[in-house]
Amino acid sequence: MQEWRREAVAIIPACGLGKRMKPFQTWKELIPLGYKTIEIDNGREHKIPKVISEYIIENIKNAGIDNIFIVINNQKTELMRFYGDGQLYGVNIAYLIQDLTNNIYAMPVALDVAYPFVKEKDVLFGMPDTIVNPDNSFSELYKYYRREKLDLALGVFPALNTNELAPVTIGENGKILDIRDKPKSSTILNTWNIAVWSPRFTKHLHDMVEEYVKSGKYKEGELLMSNVFLDAIRKGLKAKAFTFNLGMCYDIASTNKLYDFLINKVYKAN
Repeated sequence: MQEWRREAVAIIPACGLGKRMKPFQTWKELIPLGYKTIEIDNGREHKIPKVISEYIIENIKNAGIDNIFIVINNQKTELMRFYGDGQLYGVNIAYLIQDLTNNIYAMPVALDVAYPFVKEKDVLFGMPDTIVNPDNSFSELYKYYRREKLDLALGVFPALNTNELAPVTIGENGKILDIRDKPKSSTILNTWNIAVWSPRFTKHLHDMVEEYVKSGKYKEGELLMSNVFLDAIRKGLKAKAFTFNLGMCYDIASTNKLYDFLINKVYKAN
């Protein structure tokens, strides 16, 4: 089957415990962050709150992707109640459960839960606690991924607080030279945040996670997505970065980040 005709799905990992949001008791994926307009009876418009994770779902849908897997843990069933089967959002949503009883919390491990369901598909990856603009970011990145016939396309956005993110050193024609996770200082003022990858990369991630867990390396430190990306490149997978020069990426990772976004992006806009 030709690559451009391969089915594409999305994975959203939402299985974190939200420790940085404590003592706030609501899962951060469901915190209202702005408003949206819906039509009710007789075509009347009505304003209702819009939660953080809706932004990434809308962005994925704008890329023409209808099937989404959300990875949760057994405490986060509220996300299932909120989104249901996805019908209200024009998509199909299925839920996968990550077992946290083994105390392994790395993001690649969460993503690997979806392996049996996505191993032969293109994957769009986005985080539920992050807002990215433009709202067609996934559409543009997916087009780039197919046009360049890649195994991995990283969506890169301007950023100033790189000590909290993962800046990407980019060479000629989008070549990924390096990724540093939360560096103390950096002259590279960007961060990767969304991605599209092939079945070949999915297999690579699966193999790395399997070795990470079985060998006990998880006891030595967390396996980062940046590590998985760079290792894939070293092993010959074709990867490039696509920079959204006028884009925006905002990670609502803590209560302070939530406050900052509300003050500077939501309330100021209104």
